[in-house]
Amino acid sequence: MNKVLIASLMALLSSAALAGQLMTETVTGSSDVEALWKTLDVDGDGFLNRQEGDASVTVADSWNAIDTDQDDKISKAEFVKSFSISNS
Repeated sequence: MNKVLIASLMALLSSAALAGQLMTETVTGSSDVEALWKTLDVDGDGFLNRQEGDASVTVADSWNAIDTDQDDKISKAEFVKSFSISNS
């Protein structure tokens, strides 16, 4: 189910989303994962905090599974790994 959820529903921020409109797109490959990361990591610090993660329904709902070291932030490595596992 997690594989289907991640593959079929991915909430992305965009300039419109910053105004309150949430867009969804399918994440199908590494370029989509990279684009999503760049969109979500608003402050560019290389980690997603809870507020940034909440911009994506999928990330918010899967936070504990993605944050494998349980440090309450998601590193880019954890993020990429979660998508590569779910899409394999």
